[in-house]
Amino acid sequence: MTKQTKPEFEKVRQLRLRFGFRLKSIFWPLDNIQLNQILEKTGYKDFQIDANNGLRAAKNNVDFYSDRVKMVFGFHASTIDTLIAAQKEFFASAQKDFAVNLNSVIRFYEIENAISYHLDSSKNTLGKIFSDSPDTSNINRIIGQDTVLSKFEVGSANTSIYDDDWFSVEIAPKIESAANEYYCRMIKRSKNGDEAIQTLRKSKEILIELAKFAEKKNQN
Repeated sequence: MTKQTKPEFEKVRQLRLRFGFRLKSIFWPLDNIQLNQILEKTGYKDFQIDANNGLRAAKNNVDFYSDRVKMVFGFHASTIDTLIAAQKEFFASAQKDFAVNLNSVIRFYEIENAISYHLDSSKNTLGKIFSDSPDTSNINRIIGQDTVLSKFEVGSANTSIYDDDWFSVEIAPKIESAANEYYCRMIKRSKNGDEAIQTLRKSKEILIELAKFAEKKNQN
């Protein structure tokens, strides 16, 4: 009888990868029939239309989505390289088959990367970050008891979530699992597609480094 191999331990697990696009106008450059033709040609199957006339399709660890009301479309994938390849393939087919330059009608590009980071310790707290800040004392006074940071989230300076150029990075205890994991997520918007792709390529490294920083800070 063949001995079963023990599954390899995963320090970092991929939870979500998305590359999305927000259009400039409510007038879509491609209708659902044309979208369907591009997706069929590039190997997608399992087509579905939702209540907002949005299209869904899937192939080989890649999912396509669109929402005509929100003026967005994009891809989910299992790896960064697969995600970027799906975007490039789709854009190239739109240009070749329908003479549509999708880059010219996009308001902003949005990347999202979420991972789970397994800690060496058994505590996924974040309480020591900013614990020496005078703002913490003021918050304690207002609430009337001692407080600690329960979630670590930072964003780009001088921007807001409503801007076309913006990012947010979050590190938080992964409460639905054992107390030794962080949930780590980055979202970035950019009006520049190349910049969005560059950030996507290094997003996992950034999340891991921030998780390591939070883990080390809370071990001291």
